[in-house]
Amino acid sequence: MAKTAFLVFDETVVDSARTNGQLIAVSPAVEVGDNNTGQLELRVLVQNATSLDIQAFESNDGHNWTPKGSEQNIDAVGFKKLTVDSTLTSRFIRYHASVTGTGKAIFSGDLHLSQQT
Repeated sequence: MAKTAFLVFDETVVDSARTNGQLIAVSPAVEVGDNNTGQLELRVLVQNATSLDIQAFESNDGHNWTPKGSEQNIDAVGFKKLTVDSTLTSRFIRYHASVTGTGKAIFSGDLHLSQQT
């Protein structure tokens, strides 16, 4: 059954000035269910950091996480549809957002899951 999850990262304002380097914000885990395809739609309100990168992670137990696919770079404000992941095989998925260098990013996202045959 297709579903949409609104993702509120544990840090919606990611500001590298607070950490002297890289800062990672993590979304909550979403149960995939019988779906095998996911697409993250990201709303980026502020992006003046050196780099904002989004990486999917998957897990079967909700504790041990493995990177899924490749990291995707966001280089401007606005509405971004990230590359569709059509090979979800684990029970849970979540996203890490990392900011490197100087500056900040403010963002939120919706994860759309569906079953493709």
